[in-house]
Amino acid sequence: MLTVAKRAVNASSGQFTPVNNDAQFVRELPEDRIQVPGMMQLDGQYVILVANPKAVGGSKYRFKLM
Repeated sequence: MLTVAKRAVNASSGQFTPVNNDAQFVRELPEDRIQVPGMMQLDGQYVILVANPKAVGGSKYRFKLM
């Protein structure tokens, strides 16, 4: 699973917070694409998070910064 995450524009450290899933459109097949239609300007630092599928008995997602 792919998702966009953001933190403050002037942050040099700190956690990225995932953007609301309803605000982004993710298409993974046949090629990976993410669209965030409501984003008109960059107002922070953004990354794409890659999540492994849910493990049995595990938390919902496990993200890895690529």
